Amino acid sequence: MNGNFNKNNIKYLSIINRFLKLFVKEKKASKNIDILKINNVIILGFNLIGDDVMTIPMYRTIRYNNPYIRITVVGNSLLKKQLVKQNLVDSFIEFDGIKILSNPVSWIKNIKLIIRTIVEVNYINYDLAIEPRGDIRYIFFMHFIKSTHKLSYDVMSAEYMLTDSVEYDKSPDHEIDRRLYLLESAGFLSTNDLRRPILKTTDEQKENNKAFLKSNQLYGKTIIGIHPGASKRIKQFREYPKMISEVIERLPNKEKYSFLVFCGPKEEEIAAEVNESISKEGMPTILCNDNLDTYIGRIALCDYMICNDSGAGHLAAAYGIPTTVFFGPVDDKAFSPRGAASVYIVAQDVPCKPCHLPYCELGTEECIKSITVDEGAEMVMRMLLESRKEDN
Repeated sequence: MNGNFNKNNIKYLSIINRFLKLFVKEKKASKNIDILKINNVIILGFNLIGDDVMTIPMYRTIRYNNPYIRITVVGNSLLKKQLVKQNLVDSFIEFDGIKILSNPVSWIKNIKLIIRTIVEVNYINYDLAIEPRGDIRYIFFMHFIKSTHKLSYDVMSAEYMLTDSVEYDKSPDHEIDRRLYLLESAGFLSTNDLRRPILKTTDEQKENNKAFLKSNQLYGKTIIGIHPGASKRIKQFREYPKMISEVIERLPNKEKYSFLVFCGPKEEEIAAEVNESISKEGMPTILCNDNLDTYIGRIALCDYMICNDSGAGHLAAAYGIPTTVFFGPVDDKAFSPRGAASVYIVAQDVPCKPCHLPYCELGTEECIKSITVDEGAEMVMRMLLESRKEDN
C-alpha cells in the first residue's frame, strides 16, 4: 500500500473492500476510451484547497485534448469561481464528500443527501467518470454514477468497481503527475507546460485587492506573505516568530518591504505572535483574517510567500509567486507546490516519513520540530535573493 494514504483508514477500508466485493460488480468497458467521442466528463473533486490546485493540470489536460468536452465536478471546491472563469470547469455539483463519505457511520447518517446528490448527478449520462486518487470510498460513490467509463487507480484492488483501472504502484511520485498519469493511461496527451497549475483571480477579487492596496498604502511595496498555520498542528512549524525576526535582521533595504500575515480558523494565536514579532522589528505588517474567497484572492498580492504544508503554498505557486514551504510529516516530493516561480522546501528526512496521520505515533514530532530557526531563515533569504536576481 502506498505511503500517501492514512494507514489507520486503510485498515478499516480493507475490511469494507472485502465486504463490497461480495455484492458490487462493475462491467468492464467493451471499448477503449475514445477522447474525440467524449462529450461529458464528471470528476470527483472531494478536495481541500491544495488538492483543488493540484487538480488544475488535470482540467487543463482534458481541455487541451478536446476543448469541446463538458467538465462537471462533484465536490465542494473553494476555487469554483476561478476555475469557471478560466474555462477549466463548466459546472459544479455541491457535495462535501470528504466529510460525508469519511466512514460508514457518516454514510448512514447522510444517506438521503447522498441519494439526492446521485440523482442530481445522473440527470445526464456521462462518457467518462474519474476519481483521481484511488480512494475506495469515493470509487464506491462513483459506482452509482451513470457513465460509460469509470476510471481510477486500483489502490486497494478496487478494480471490480471500475470499468477502467490503472495500477497505482506504477504511477509517478508527485500527486500532479499521478493525476495526469491516470489520464495518460486513458489515452490523453499531456505536455510539460500542462503539469503546472495556473490560477487567476476573479474580477471581484482584483477590485477587492486594489482597494486593499490603496487603503493600506501598499503600492510600491514588496509584500511578503506569511501563513504560519496549518490544517494539523503536526504540520505547523512552531518557530515562525523567531525565524521571521531573524529574516528581518538580514533584510537589506528594509524600507521596501511590508508583511501580510494570514490567519485561518483556529490559527489566531500563532498569527498574532508572528504579527507582533514583525511589529517589534519595526516593520509594517497587516494581520489578514478574512473569509476564504478574500483570502484566496489576497494571496495574489504577495511578491513572496512563506507558509507550512498547506493550501497557501499551492495557491501562491499557482499565482506564480516564489514560495518557501515548511514540510513536516508529509512527503514533499509528492505534494510540493508547483508554479511558474521557484518553490523552496524546508524539510527534514526522518525514518518515519511519510506519515499522513493527524498526530505523531512516536510522540516526538521530530519531522517538524527538528527544523531549526536558522535553517528556515537561510531558505527564506535564499528565496528573496535568488528571486530578486531572476527579476533583474
